[in-house]
Amino acid sequence: MVDQSRKLIRSLYTRISAEQIPKANQLYSVWKMHWESLHGPVGKKKSARKDVLAKRYDLPEEDLDPAALLYAIETYYVIRLRLKAYRSLTNDTSLQVSTLLGKVLRAKTFADLGIENYEDAELFNWVSDCADEDLLSGLIQQETTEIHEPQDEVRSLFQSLVPKQFRHSAGSHYTPDWLADYVLQKLNYQGADSQPRLVDPHCGSGTFL
Repeated sequence: MVDQSRKLIRSLYTRISAEQIPKANQLYSVWKMHWESLHGPVGKKKSARKDVLAKRYDLPEEDLDPAALLYAIETYYVIRLRLKAYRSLTNDTSLQVSTLLGKVLRAKTFADLGIENYEDAELFNWVSDCADEDLLSGLIQQETTEIHEPQDEVRSLFQSLVPKQFRHSAGSHYTPDWLADYVLQKLNYQGADSQPRLVDPHCGSGTFL
C-alpha cells in the first residue's frame, strides 16, 4: 500500500512538473512562495538531501524538482487526511469522485458537520482539474487506512511520505509516544478530568491528546 501511495504522488508530481494544468500552476506558485517565506528555498539546506527524496520516490535525481515533489506530497497528504475526516463524520457515498475531492477541501463542509476551524485547503484544490479518473479514484481508495500504528496515524502517514532529512530541515518534529508518556508521568497527570489541566498549543498530530 505504501508503494501505491508513492505511485500516486509520482503521478501528481508529473502533472505539476508538466505545467499543463493552469490551476495547478497558479496554486503551486502560491504554495512555493509561502514555503520559501517560512523555510527558505526548497532543498537548499544541507540536511535536505535531494538524492534521498529522489530515491524515496524512484525518480531521477538529476531532473528532480524538490519543490514540485514536496507540493505533490503535501497535496496527497492533505487530501488523505481530509477524506478520512469526512468519511468518519458521514456515510455519504453518493458523490462523484471529483465532487467529493472538491467538497473535502472546503472548510464549510466540515463546519456544517460541527467541526470548526478546519480551514480551507484551497492551495491543493487542483487535483479534480487533472481529468484523470484513475488518479482521482486512487486518491479516494487510499483513504482507507494503510497505517498500522493506531496511536498516531497522522504522524505515521507523514513520516512514511517525507524523508527525515526534509522533515527536519523544515522544522517538522513529531513527539514520539514514549516521550509523551514520560512527560505526563513526570507531571503526575491523571487524565482529562484531573487537576491541573494541561494545554498543548502546538499539539501537531495530537500525541499528548
